[in-house]
Amino acid sequence: MKLFYSLFLTLILTLILFSCSENVVPKPKHLLEKEEMINVLYDVALLQASEAAMPYYLNGKNIKIATYIFDKYKIDSTTYYQNQKYYASKPADYKRMHQKVLEKLEQEKQKNATAPQAVPISE
Repeated sequence: MKLFYSLFLTLILTLILFSCSENVVPKPKHLLEKEEMINVLYDVALLQASEAAMPYYLNGKNIKIATYIFDKYKIDSTTYYQNQKYYASKPADYKRMHQKVLEKLEQEKQKNATAPQAVPISE
């Protein structure tokens, strides 16, 4: 639930920041398609939730969120932040993108809720 609140708060703050601006953010040189950006945002949300819930797990496997995202999507930090800024400058689109992220998270939650649970073996 914390994940939903943090995503919602991030979305609202971004919308407030960019809705008052008259400056148009130029397209990044390496523009990620909306669906790919949605996947990036989804992975970031999952990793951040994992880090918050089980910080020892990611640390134990030496997984850094930014490095993982950059390697998986073959982008660098500049590309990531330029795309974040570009899409956030279009509040209506950015809101729909975050809504899709929330829908994917909910689908994953439902899928995991219906998955069979491991039964501990008693001795």
